[in-house]
Amino acid sequence: MRITKVETLPSALGRRVYVYVRLHTDEGISGIGEDGSIVDM
Repeated sequence: MRITKVETLPSALGRRVYVYVRLHTDEGISGIGEDGSIVDM
């Protein structure tokens, strides 16, 4: 199994920015994870 695509999905909620990452594999499996840090702008 190999990662074929990585997408970053930034999301702003008020003054905070959250970052999610979506990974896709060559076997058709995908998953979403979130960044542990929160940026307060």
